[in-house]
Amino acid sequence: MSHRVAILGGGIGGAHLAGYLTVPERFSVGVICDADEQRARALAENAPGAVVIASIDDTIGRDDIDVIDICLPPFLHGEVAAKALAAGKHVICEKPVCGSLAEYDRLAAQATAAGRLLLPVFQYRYSVALQKLAHLIAADVAGRPLVGALETHWNRPVATTTIPGAARSPPSLAAPSPPTPSTCTTC
Repeated sequence: MSHRVAILGGGIGGAHLAGYLTVPERFSVGVICDADEQRARALAENAPGAVVIASIDDTIGRDDIDVIDICLPPFLHGEVAAKALAAGKHVICEKPVCGSLAEYDRLAAQATAAGRLLLPVFQYRYSVALQKLAHLIAADVAGRPLVGALETHWNRPVATTTIPGAARSPPSLAAPSPPTPSTCTTC
């Protein structure tokens, strides 16, 4: 079965498009949605038959789309995922899916009730570092984990960090202080 996808956000959405193009028997991209029409059109040139739409709501409302792939600034993820699930769409969402565990629980319940999938992008589990850690744990070398912290460094061109609103939350959603490691309560 082939699914019709709408990619919301032409930044990292370009990498998502490249992935869909490798499995045309499973996915076809029907819509590229971005507020920057020029960026959306450039991306759509690589997606045969895709149309460009600027409105998120208009994209979600399309009957010919099965999957909404959310590649927007993080502060929009939860709200847009909820709208897409309410419209009966499957959702693939970049990190973070939303702003809290409670919000994720609501989205997961909404997806279950609608019979739809809510799929976070979580490629780190396949990284070399995590595979090595899994090996150490399996070999009983690492011991029982008590605390965990993750630090990721991105080497991105400056241009990707100067796009207005990219990867930034509005001031009302910004964290008041840096996150701190927490004790693992499930270990």
